[in-house]
Amino acid sequence: MTSRERVLLAAKGQKTDKIPCNFRAEVPTLQRLYEHIGHSDYDRLLEELKVDIRFIDCVPPKEKNYGSYFQNHWGERYEYRDSPWGVRVEHLAGALSDAKTLKEFLDFPWPTADMNDYSALKSLCEKYDEYGLIYGFADIFLSVRLPFSYCGW
Repeated sequence: MTSRERVLLAAKGQKTDKIPCNFRAEVPTLQRLYEHIGHSDYDRLLEELKVDIRFIDCVPPKEKNYGSYFQNHWGERYEYRDSPWGVRVEHLAGALSDAKTLKEFLDFPWPTADMNDYSALKSLCEKYDEYGLIYGFADIFLSVRLPFSYCGW
């Protein structure tokens, strides 16, 4: 059974040969893992861990630098902080964290689909044809609305 078949069956609630596996990590965590395993090839790492899922995404608009923080097109705000294993993202209260009215929410310059570069998606789908695919990654309403902090997974 291929990883793709395994993921699709599991998504339908059907029996698989094993439980599908997923993996994702922030840069500092990956750096420590790479030091431990002796290479920094992400695809090879996923193969070695027998990961069934690959994340693919478009290229979003460039983040904006506001001096003391950065903000992406969703209004997520963050700082880049050094750690012994690489730069980590420190999330801040999002662009709408102080919004009090529906008008403030509606007036936010929400991104549109045409802002993204989708040109690599077809080749990524072909490259990872045997795997389950997850397109994008969003926790926008958590990150945009609430102040919180994390160091990576």
